[in-house]
Amino acid sequence: MALLLAALASISVPPPDLDKWMLVLRSEPAHVTLEELGLDSLGRMEAYITLEIDHGVLITPEEMASLYSADQLLCRIAAAPRA
Repeated sequence: MALLLAALASISVPPPDLDKWMLVLRSEPAHVTLEELGLDSLGRMEAYITLEIDHGVLITPEEMASLYSADQLLCRIAAAPRA
């Protein structure tokens, strides 16, 4: 969770009300889509690049295209190989 929130905070256009989203993500991440977080394709790419550079979490472009919910992304971060 912390890695995702740090990545979201560092992108050029972070989600509005990031503190609110932090609470929602902690309680029900399966109900939050990446689109609801305000992540368009550029925002997703920035977040994934931040995860890779700052935290060594490797997510391929193919995997990126298949992730739609915050829950899916959190599970992928937990299972991701580290560089």
